[in-house]
Amino acid sequence: MKTKLEQFNRTLEKAIIQIISKHIEDGASISVSDVLTDPSFQKARVWVRASTAKIEWLNKNRHEVQKHFKEYLKLRSTPVLEFIQDDQYIDKIDDLFEKLEETK
Repeated sequence: MKTKLEQFNRTLEKAIIQIISKHIEDGASISVSDVLTDPSFQKARVWVRASTAKIEWLNKNRHEVQKHFKEYLKLRSTPVLEFIQDDQYIDKIDDLFEKLEETK
């Protein structure tokens, strides 16, 4: 059985995916891989697969995502989002480039 925090993380992840795809320009180039909320529900880290520039833009303009939460969630307060580069994604890309170099 999932805890309340795990359920909230999953619900928040779904909402962020919807918001990014519908309300953020070029949102199709951003993929959310995980969300982790602190136990106080005040802060949430969002791991995304996107360019570094896009992640910097998301962190700078996190209010653009947060203002749409009311359309998807009923919350007393909105957690402050922090967007983080998904390192596993970068490692996989590096591995693919290494394999390409080996085949040449």
